[in-house]
Amino acid sequence: MKEHSRFTDIIKDRLNSIKVALAILLAAGVVLCVGSLQKKLEDKKNTLSDVNSAINEVAGKISGEYSTSEDMVEAIEQIYDIISEKQNELEELVKTNEQNREILNSQNETITSQNNTIIEYSETIDSQAQAIEQRDEAIDEITRIVGKDIDPIDGDALKSAIQDIEETEKVIVQTYKTPVQMTAYYQQLEETKSELTEMLSFYPDGNPAVGEISYTFGNHYVKKNGKTVTSFHRGLDIYNKNGGAIYATADGTVTEVHLRDDGTGLGYYVRIDHGNGYMTLYGHVKSATVQVGDKVEKGQQIAWMGKTGAATGIHVHYEVYLYGKLQDPINYVDY
Repeated sequence: MKEHSRFTDIIKDRLNSIKVALAILLAAGVVLCVGSLQKKLEDKKNTLSDVNSAINEVAGKISGEYSTSEDMVEAIEQIYDIISEKQNELEELVKTNEQNREILNSQNETITSQNNTIIEYSETIDSQAQAIEQRDEAIDEITRIVGKDIDPIDGDALKSAIQDIEETEKVIVQTYKTPVQMTAYYQQLEETKSELTEMLSFYPDGNPAVGEISYTFGNHYVKKNGKTVTSFHRGLDIYNKNGGAIYATADGTVTEVHLRDDGTGLGYYVRIDHGNGYMTLYGHVKSATVQVGDKVEKGQQIAWMGKTGAATGIHVHYEVYLYGKLQDPINYVDY
């Protein structure tokens, strides 16, 4: 009987070890399973709990009911079969869990990709909003430029307006690679720029000759009959010892070609009417290359530099008039 009791204790110890192993396996299963597997693991846990109850029941039978070793061996084999079955189920759960992890990772990657796409869409929307804002600014600028009443004799205003148009066109082109949506505004700008450019062509801002300024416009102190007196110089003298061409400083019509010395001191000269209130005169010329009535363009040669009239050296005497009133040519030339 003692031997039977000892054998029963051994069986119980082994059963306890089996229960510990089952508990470890159960804990491992719980750690590995996530998300939707938690419910399944809970079910398996209940099942394993039932196994423990079965084991205890079998152990009770072993200690109380089984009298032969064959019965006990059979009972132990039944327990091992149950454990093996549950181990297989748990391994299957672990495998399923790993598969689910891979699915979750794939879904996370998909979500990340979708988030990146959303960010790109957001940036695109921001860019489009900025383009719309630039377009609105361009339209405002067009309205300001086109609707502005610019004085055709104000060269600086003409140049500034043309520059504004060119800058606005750049905005349009940058915002719309092919400015189809801005065609009407773009065309209006081009027409306005063309009109302003034509106005500017009649504005006398060119240089009448190549050389250097030798005498300026206005009052000068000079010696006359041994006395110092003031003398008013009506234009700007541009000197070049080698002579050279004289150019129209703006578009216009030649109204006078004076090729005789009439004692005025100007010698031979050419006069051009620019049709916008401006008139220019070029004195001391050697000879003219145009005739009265000729239409000339800014930068076109009209004469040769000389020293006719009251001149001590080869130069051109240049005068500018606005509505018949003398102007200081220094405000129009670039030397």
